[in-house]
Amino acid sequence: MSRAPADKLLVVVLWLLAAAAILAHDAPPTADFWEFRAVIREAARDPLHPTHPLLKDVAAHTNRFTPHVLLAGWICRATGLAPQAWLDLQGLAVAALLLTGLGAFARSRWGPDFRPRYLILAALFLWGRGWDWSGELAWHTLCLTWCYPVTLAFALALWGAVLLARWLEAPTAGRGLGAFALLLAAITTHPETGAFASFLGLACCAEPWRPRRAVQVALAIGLAWLLAFAWPLYSLWGMMTHGSGGGWLDREATFFRWHLGNAGAALLGLPVAFRFARDRREPFVVFGVVGLSLAYAAVSLKGGELGRMLFWLVFWLHLAAARQLQIWRILDVGALRERLRTGQVFHVSMGVLLVWGAAGIWHLKQAGAAPIRVASRALTGQPQQRVLEAYAPFLSHLKDGDVVLADPKAGWPLPALTGARGVALLHPHPMQPDRDRRMEDVRHSLDPGTSVEARQEIAGRYGLTHVLLREGIDPQAALFGEEEARSGGLILVRLTKDGARHTPRP
Repeated sequence: MSRAPADKLLVVVLWLLAAAAILAHDAPPTADFWEFRAVIREAARDPLHPTHPLLKDVAAHTNRFTPHVLLAGWICRATGLAPQAWLDLQGLAVAALLLTGLGAFARSRWGPDFRPRYLILAALFLWGRGWDWSGELAWHTLCLTWCYPVTLAFALALWGAVLLARWLEAPTAGRGLGAFALLLAAITTHPETGAFASFLGLACCAEPWRPRRAVQVALAIGLAWLLAFAWPLYSLWGMMTHGSGGGWLDREATFFRWHLGNAGAALLGLPVAFRFARDRREPFVVFGVVGLSLAYAAVSLKGGELGRMLFWLVFWLHLAAARQLQIWRILDVGALRERLRTGQVFHVSMGVLLVWGAAGIWHLKQAGAAPIRVASRALTGQPQQRVLEAYAPFLSHLKDGDVVLADPKAGWPLPALTGARGVALLHPHPMQPDRDRRMEDVRHSLDPGTSVEARQEIAGRYGLTHVLLREGIDPQAALFGEEEARSGGLILVRLTKDGARHTPRP
């Protein structure tokens, strides 16, 4: 098999594996997935005037209604497409865009002789454990986040860089406008990843160095951010600079701290980047590794949300590793056979392949667990979706407009499944100023020692209609009202005049 068909086959196989993970619908009940499904549901209900998808009457305090989400909502409303179906289609499309985008980006940097397999396999599998957070390209994490905005924005950033590279080679209006549109889409879809797309665009001017073009690219990037700041549904500038818990540099983000075991084999890119710098080669790679290392070190001193920059740095380490592995032709059987015969760096080649292969097998195994589990359930006739199975008895009792008080972990999927709203969020929103108060109200209401009057006051404050209790953890259902349904250790209770919402019986 020739090299080009082998690379195409690799993309097809990886896309099929991604599709299996997407269509398994096996997101855990605390995953961001349920928030995004609720967002699409609300945007489809009213694309022009959406309210908060998870809480009631706080539309001004959400940054989730981006242009991409409103477009998705309009399409769902016009076609009758369900939010779950939209997210499935989006995930499948993003998987194709990202996999092909990695290859196209590599060729745009290093010419048509560069084999896409090196960057594709490095970016997806040259990891340790990974961080298990959206924004990283580790395969087992991607298979949970294909339909997330951050993954879409990353794919758009890659294709925008491809068009920009072509524009730098031969400027045309079509290429320039296309690159600008993709940059703007990345910024508005996921602003933090939009910052990565902006850096990527500037880095493209580093090799070969084009000062005049770099100024033009910088001006275009500035214009894209100005347009993003003009988006009327929330203040991007406010989210970046202060938000409800500080700006990008102030909000705590401990999960983006550096750990050698998480990066793992990606660290192979570090000595390669140093060697490139010493030999004055690959300025694009050196510019990215040095620039992002300095920026990440500075941001880490603040411990801010832009610690996500760590994932950008790992991507540049993957670029360095992929470039060197291509030079070594480490995935070329003929080259390995020659090294075995001569003894030249054969042990190094085999060591790299063993580390890379072990990391890849671990990630494939982790990502493949959900599709295999779902397939086995289908063969045995068991329910396929754990969350839907657990929450199904509640669906007929809740509707749009209902407000449910629940422990944030227990109530997280309800808005996505029923349209009901909650009181407190499991995951913090940068535009929600009263999260601590809401969390305290939930805790206080579910405390058995809380007075009836205090529960009444909390119920009236949020317009509660229901309470979702954890069996054996929260108080008895009779303390709140009438039990309507129970499933999976959860009990749905409708507030009644004998419960917390009204005066108790004498």
